[in-house]
Amino acid sequence: GIERVLNVVAAKEFLINHYLIGDNTLIENVYKLKPLHVLKVKSSVKQEKVEYILNSPSFFEARRDYEQLLREMVKLYLSKDKVSMPLSSGYDTSFILDTVLNENYKEIDAFCVGSLHGNNEVPDVEETCKQIPEINLSTDFVTEANLEDLANIVWRLEGIVYETGIFLQYVLAKLVSRKSISYLLCGECNDEVQSPYYLDNMKDLKDEKLNDTNLLSAISNPYLYSSRVIQKKSAVLLNSFGIQSVYPFVDKRLMEVAYALKSLNGKSKWYFKWICKKHMRKVLSNRMRLFRVGGTTGINSIASPSMLKEIDAYVKQSPLIQEIDSVKIGFTETELSKTIKKEQERVNKIKRTLFHRKPIYEHSEEPLLKLYLLVFNELFVSRNYDNYLSQNDLPLKTSDVVDFHFVDKHNQEKDR
Repeated sequence: GIERVLNVVAAKEFLINHYLIGDNTLIENVYKLKPLHVLKVKSSVKQEKVEYILNSPSFFEARRDYEQLLREMVKLYLSKDKVSMPLSSGYDTSFILDTVLNENYKEIDAFCVGSLHGNNEVPDVEETCKQIPEINLSTDFVTEANLEDLANIVWRLEGIVYETGIFLQYVLAKLVSRKSISYLLCGECNDEVQSPYYLDNMKDLKDEKLNDTNLLSAISNPYLYSSRVIQKKSAVLLNSFGIQSVYPFVDKRLMEVAYALKSLNGKSKWYFKWICKKHMRKVLSNRMRLFRVGGTTGINSIASPSMLKEIDAYVKQSPLIQEIDSVKIGFTETELSKTIKKEQERVNKIKRTLFHRKPIYEHSEEPLLKLYLLVFNELFVSRNYDNYLSQNDLPLKTSDVVDFHFVDKHNQEKDR
């Protein structure tokens, strides 16, 4: 067998990008498929590149067919009797819902997860659903108590990705599974697929021309971000609960049409939003805002500043984290400034990781990232939990795996 050793160089890259781009994993000598590759098994096992043949519709053809194509992509994944879907207050799931309602479905199971601290979409969704009798809405909330679920989340994800949205996705998956629903129509990745850089990013990836200092950016690397972060955290967590998730916006035809319309959509899919405002039923379009803040879970939704400070103090004492922090990747601060100058928040995050700048706890995910790595090391490297390997669910809390005890600081600060 393979000796289990944490790959500390890969772990340092994971701290920067929140996932691993090549074929490395967090365990030395254990590899995964490279992006845009398939595994071919004949007399031997080898990886081969996938070649995608993309059409190039004209601007006028793309504009003519755009809305009809969007509707067709959603209808392609509709089940016969009823529809189950996450629902936010944003454009993507609202467009899916509008299309479903056009097909005269009488029963729609909708799910919305909000936050008691920070951005919370539940009130907007509840208000909308009151006006649509076909919808059965189920809601839940992300709280600081979900930090105790981190071990189960890492167990299900097997260390492939970190993003604060994993907590919301975990709560969503539990909410859906309690309803015994096994098929979910999801709106993820529309922002990225309709980005003007999506196909260019895919081509750079195929030609291995990526700039590895900026792989977390949804703006400059939309293909990577959608495939390595958004779909991974969504599909893997949902599948671990026995739920098949489908993504109608991740469609080759939309990639081609959106690329032809990039002058209209820009970086924020303006044309798509205009279509929604003009053609969706008023009960949905009236609550749409062009400059809406997305529903991704913010760090303040899951951990208070005082909690982050305590987690930071705890992880800094770990010899493993100290070893990972000491790894030198080879980027220079000048290179970072050039490559990510338009994304100051991401720059600061990378600088904090590489140059050990003092964290800004209200915004820094670094303590949770390091806790994630400690949990991963305990679960998959130490062999202490091998007796659970045949199980999808880990019947342990995070504090059972690492010697850190969580107290709900949000509620304590609220009481003060």
